[in-house]
Amino acid sequence: MDEQIRAALGQAVENFRPERSLDTQADFDRFYVQRPLAAIAELGEQVRVASEQAKFLVYGHRGCGKTSELNRLAHALSDAHFTVVLSLETENDLGDLHYTELLTALCRRLIYEAGNQELDVDPKLLEDVLGWFAEVEEISEQKRSAEVGPAQKLSVYFFELFGQQKAEFSRRQERRMRRQKREGELLSLINRLAEEVQGADLRKRQEQAPKTRSTLRCANEKSSYEPQAQHWGRE
Repeated sequence: MDEQIRAALGQAVENFRPERSLDTQADFDRFYVQRPLAAIAELGEQVRVASEQAKFLVYGHRGCGKTSELNRLAHALSDAHFTVVLSLETENDLGDLHYTELLTALCRRLIYEAGNQELDVDPKLLEDVLGWFAEVEEISEQKRSAEVGPAQKLSVYFFELFGQQKAEFSRRQERRMRRQKREGELLSLINRLAEEVQGADLRKRQEQAPKTRSTLRCANEKSSYEPQAQHWGRE
C-alpha cells in the first residue's frame, strides 16, 4: 500500500476514535460541527455568574462530545476567567486511579497553566510546593539544587513523576500511602496555589486593561472622520 494512503487511513482511524476529544483551536477549526446545544450555552452563562464554590456536572454517553464541548467552553471563558482543563486519562492510569494522584495532577496543572500564561506566582509558594513533594516523593537533593527557578524545577519533577506513576507499578501503593498520610498539607498547598494563581491572573488583567482602553480610545480618535468606525471606537 502506498505510504501516503496508509498515513491517510491511519489519520482517519485516529480522527474517529470515540475517546479522542477536540482540544486545540486547530482541532475545532478543522473538525468541529455546530450543534444546537442550548445546555452548553446555558452552562457557560451560569459559570460566568456563579460563586467560587459552584459545581457543575456534565454527563452523557461515551463519545457524545462532552470533553470537546467543555474544552471549547474553556476557550470561550478564558477571556475573563483563568481556566484549567485536567484530563485524568492523560495524567493517570484510569484502570488504577487513586484520589491522591488526582490532587497531584491538579497541582501540576495549576502550575503549568500559570507558567503557560506567564503569571507572576510567588516563588516562595512554589518552593513550598517543591519542598512538600521533595519530602513525600523523595526528590533527590541534586534535582532540588539545580540552578533554575522553582517553576522550572517543578516542571521537570512533575514530568518525571507522572512518567513513573504510569510505569512503576511496584511503588505505586507506597507513593499513595505517603501522600495519604499528609493529604491535608497537599490540599492546603493546592488551595494556596489556586488563590495565588487567581490573584496573579487578576493583576495581569488589570494591568492590561488600561492598555486596552487606550487602544480603543486611539482607534476612536483616529477614525473620527469615518462615521462607520466611530461607533466601534467608543465601545
